[in-house]
Amino acid sequence: MSTEQTTADEAHEEWWAGAPKITFEFRWDADANVWVITSPEISGLTTEAQSLPEGLRRAADVVPYLIENVEGIPPEALRV
Repeated sequence: MSTEQTTADEAHEEWWAGAPKITFEFRWDADANVWVITSPEISGLTTEAQSLPEGLRRAADVVPYLIENVEGIPPEALRV
């Protein structure tokens, strides 16, 4: 591995370690027969889905908008 590659890998790892983390919380709503997905780190994130993978996809789809427009954090500064 070249010195440039090692430096790039180290820089990426350093950036990744310092990126804000987003936690998704999944709660089953038996009355609606759906998963409700929220996040304590992102104001306004609430979505529903019939499966966990679908819920994660839906949450991930709206995160960049909410982060940038509600929280004021550039989406590239996140790791999901």
